[in-house]
Amino acid sequence: MSAEILTDKPKTFTMTVSMNGLRLNIARPFSNLANTLNDNLKEENDGIIRIEAEHIQQEMDNLRQAIAMSFCVYNDDDKSFADMSDKAEEIPYFNPKEEEGD
Repeated sequence: MSAEILTDKPKTFTMTVSMNGLRLNIARPFSNLANTLNDNLKEENDGIIRIEAEHIQQEMDNLRQAIAMSFCVYNDDDKSFADMSDKAEEIPYFNPKEEEGD
């Protein structure tokens, strides 16, 4: 697979991307997030999860970043695997107030 690297210069570079690595980079933060949420799931609270946003902020950020990166990977020879990098900005941030403070 290929991904474009856009720079402030008019040149566009292409690089080879390991789809296995990309998939792992999506699965890893999801797994960590699911484990954190499962650890905070209280049966006595009818399945309500009580957790501070800061406890899942990093994993949510990592998951969003990995998904956005997957949108930038495409194959010119396969129309069903098109460049979707323009859609990456549509992925909402978790706890956007925290993101604004960065």
